[in-house]
Amino acid sequence: MSPEDPKTPTIETFETIELPDPITSHFPGYIERGAVGRGGMAEIVRIHDPRLERDVAAKVTSGDTASPSSRDALVREARITAQLEHPSIVPVHARGETDLGAPYFTMKLVDGVTYSRWLAARSPVSADPDRLADAIEVLLKVCDAVAFAHSAGVVHRDIKPDNIMVGAFGQVYLMDWGIALRTAEQARMLEGTPAFMSPEHASGLPAGAPGDLYSLGAVLYYTLAGRAPFGNAPINELLSKVRRGAYTDLASLDLEHPPPSRLLGIQRRAMCTNPSDRYARVEDLAQALRAFLREGHHLPEQRFHRGERVMTDGDPGSTAYVILSGEAEVWHEREGTRVEIRRLGPGEVFGELAVVTGGNRTASVDARTDLVVQVISREMVERGIGAQQWMGLLTRALASRFAELESRRRGST
Repeated sequence: MSPEDPKTPTIETFETIELPDPITSHFPGYIERGAVGRGGMAEIVRIHDPRLERDVAAKVTSGDTASPSSRDALVREARITAQLEHPSIVPVHARGETDLGAPYFTMKLVDGVTYSRWLAARSPVSADPDRLADAIEVLLKVCDAVAFAHSAGVVHRDIKPDNIMVGAFGQVYLMDWGIALRTAEQARMLEGTPAFMSPEHASGLPAGAPGDLYSLGAVLYYTLAGRAPFGNAPINELLSKVRRGAYTDLASLDLEHPPPSRLLGIQRRAMCTNPSDRYARVEDLAQALRAFLREGHHLPEQRFHRGERVMTDGDPGSTAYVILSGEAEVWHEREGTRVEIRRLGPGEVFGELAVVTGGNRTASVDARTDLVVQVISREMVERGIGAQQWMGLLTRALASRFAELESRRRGST
């Protein structure tokens, strides 16, 4: 590899970092790299462990303003999180005190972005089935972490997009267990983020596992709408809305790409005002989301009014359709006369031959009633069957045979 090759590593490739003098570090035995995040009562500092030659994160109470309650809360968070050994919960390494007497604990340094930033860096998830599926996969990992915590008798109580971290290689972490409680404990004050908390939590009642489930539903709402369920409002007005469950339904928002109706049903059930009307467990919510993906409900939907043309005989075929509701009529024109071929209802598919073979439409389709369909693009089909693999080649051959038979049948009628 030549020195001019841009792939050749050189010393100039790497950024030189001036490390602070270890003696001035407030963390005995560590080298400070600087603060990477701050909250109301604590901050996250990047520190280097020279014994293991790695950087870790230290959560420490904030400066001189640390109160006994914030110190106790940080110690409690360290103890609770350390007992939750799960791939989507950041592992705690050790506890200690700075040379100023502030308690801290060290944990894995997460290299990633918050879920809110991860979403903002992409187009609206409802506009792209693959991105919607990716977002739901992130939420499923969070659900698994929450379900594990509940099995250990711990509720998070502050699930929101900014407390979810997404890494570059598929890692997902549910962060900030600062106000987590054991299910046997009672909260002494209203804590958390109102925009994502449950009605019972906002009312000062014990939130428990159903409260976490509601918050997961609120994060799903945020995923689909790009905004929190209750919008922006002064804190008292916001809390009043949360207590009444008075969020704006997603179906009434003027979204360029409306979410799939099946997913709306999942979100609504998770965010029922009455806890007994929600899913019984987080595992049940996760199961509904997995079924949504497995059954293909993440595909985009399109609506047609009665009498509207869906596809036209002879046009290039780049999409196929699955009927969700309503009825369609398949027809073609023969000697100037409209000839009905068949009628289709919910669960039936049309337009598939042209998509698989790459040919033109062999019939026209109109909506006999108001019609709701899922749209399947040629790219989705090719990814699903592996266009150049044996399954793709076999499927395309079979579709070509059917198209040929259909052409012969039409020619003989």
